[in-house]
Amino acid sequence: MPRSISPTQEGLMIARLAIGKAAVTFGRLLRGIPQLATNASRRAPSRVDFVLPDIRTADPYIAEQIYSGLFPLAGRILSTEGHSPFALKMPSLRFARTLHSFSWLRHLHASGTELASANARSLVTQWLDHQTKLDTNLVWADDVVSKRLMALLQHSSLVLKGADLAFHKRFLKSLALHVRHLRASITGIALSETKLRARIAIAYSRVALPTGEAGMVRDLNKLTYDLERDVFADGGHVSRNPEILLELLADLVPLRISLANEGVGVPSGLNSAIDRMFTALRFFRHCDGELALFNGVGAVLPDRLSGLFRHDDTGSAAPLRLPQSGFERMMMGGTVIIADTGRVPLAHQNASSHAGSLSFEMSSGRHRYIVNSGVDTFGPEAYQQISRQTVAHSTLSLDDQSSSVFTGNERLKRLLGSALVKGPTLVDVTRNDAPGEQGYIASHNGYGPEFDLIHERELLLSDSGNMIKGVDRLYPANHKTRPLAQAKAAVRFHLHPDIHVLINGAGQLMLMADNDDSWAFSTNGVTPRLIETFFFAKVSGPQKSKAISLEFSSDQLAEVHWTLTRTGIGAKYL
Repeated sequence: MPRSISPTQEGLMIARLAIGKAAVTFGRLLRGIPQLATNASRRAPSRVDFVLPDIRTADPYIAEQIYSGLFPLAGRILSTEGHSPFALKMPSLRFARTLHSFSWLRHLHASGTELASANARSLVTQWLDHQTKLDTNLVWADDVVSKRLMALLQHSSLVLKGADLAFHKRFLKSLALHVRHLRASITGIALSETKLRARIAIAYSRVALPTGEAGMVRDLNKLTYDLERDVFADGGHVSRNPEILLELLADLVPLRISLANEGVGVPSGLNSAIDRMFTALRFFRHCDGELALFNGVGAVLPDRLSGLFRHDDTGSAAPLRLPQSGFERMMMGGTVIIADTGRVPLAHQNASSHAGSLSFEMSSGRHRYIVNSGVDTFGPEAYQQISRQTVAHSTLSLDDQSSSVFTGNERLKRLLGSALVKGPTLVDVTRNDAPGEQGYIASHNGYGPEFDLIHERELLLSDSGNMIKGVDRLYPANHKTRPLAQAKAAVRFHLHPDIHVLINGAGQLMLMADNDDSWAFSTNGVTPRLIETFFFAKVSGPQKSKAISLEFSSDQLAEVHWTLTRTGIGAKYL
């Protein structure tokens, strides 16, 4: 259940954001709006000198579908029936953004045929013909422009193969227009991920198009500066979203490869940021190779990760801590635990972060057992909002309310998106590793203002990875307050849909995976209850699952102890 902020706080926030947005808009007007300057007399590049690689996974079968008039993008399919896809009603906003980003060109490129080249050129021509008739706010959104510019540069050889002189000139003029748009807009971009991607796209243009060395050095230095600002020393991104690391690396690695192939020195800051990000991304991988579901991670196809890691030059093992990012990892005997022990990011750092303070995930063998709900990336907005609540995470909630406050005011949503506007201001964590065991104690004050309660979680992995001991406790935020405030507390352990729940002869819940490890869940003082829930991070869409829930009243019980023990005992399905 979302929590709200006071009308006074809302008013102050709206005023601040409105002033900031007005300043950005005025600045853009002073610089001019490049997307409207279609007849600008500025000089376009004479050629594309260098084609940057695209390391994202491509599928020639999708190229066949596109040629037949079917566009399978963003979880939807658009049938063109002989019409231009850009002239049709879009199945969803996310589909429209993906279509106009041209990232699907990689599938046509992968087919490697003359037909694919002609098809790509025809689609680019259709877009150029329709661009002035389309929604400017969509087509020229900064993130869409950045992705489109990178895709056009990476696949320019496909598009230009066999093209006549008129198309060459028109294509190059459009590339110049994209670059001018980003240069005019970049100082007003607030969201970190979007600004970094714009910097990367501008750097792509410096590599691919005729340019002076001084200009390339200047733009690479700006990119390096922003990376040093937004990528922590431990390699995590300020969004605290592991999937953003994946996306940014898929753009940065081709840039590094191209600079090296061109004989241009790769800035040390750029190299360092890429290597740190690879290390952090490895931190978030489970036993099955999938990413942990924190702060906006949805379904990630395994080949995307494995393909990216082929370009990892660090060869480093996953670290046990990301202290600046605020995550802990325990790993022993084939058991992996990844936990969120950090503060929620600011709104301009991640507009879709989650209220999952102190949540954790656990994998063992080849399966994930305890997870967060993840997000349905291409699903309805309502599903995405549900998955961001505290109750959708493997952590403790009070009165089913979230530990962070979401934007509820419609004016705030228009200015800010559905971001978190208030969260825990204090998150403490202490690592307690010892010979033969790994552990930590962490606490957060997200429930302090409303309930005057602190949530503290203690986790310990021991016995060669065969035992996990946990304690979830509540204590007053104001230590002079007694007794504890009354609230309905619930500690949830969301189970991956592939996990079967059984009950053994001792009445313990058994977590079973096909042909893999089994775990017995037990607790003292609270009877575990199985509840229905949803797992959103499936490629096929949301899927029903189960969660273990430990429920108690905070004024009657201050803490619950629970244990997971790896075992092979099982009986009947629940």
